[in-house]
Amino acid sequence: MRISCLKADPGYHGYVPSVEVWLDGVKLSHVFTADDETGEVLRCVIDAHGHVIPDATGTRARTEVIRGKVEFLIPGTEERFVLSA
Repeated sequence: MRISCLKADPGYHGYVPSVEVWLDGVKLSHVFTADDETGEVLRCVIDAHGHVIPDATGTRARTEVIRGKVEFLIPGTEERFVLSA
């Protein structure tokens, strides 16, 4: 499954409740798109203090693709989030 907050992304579904994205057992923040089938996450690059690092123009966040075992969880539960078709 692929979920995204980017309207142009195929994983965008309009309304999706708050979902935690985990990669290799670590909860991620500042995620734009995550895909558990490809194991890829697109997120903002953050510094050691958790602040978003701007791109070279200073107008957008610098992004990175990281890879591993992606999981989606509904906060407060241990249930895997399944997006209905």
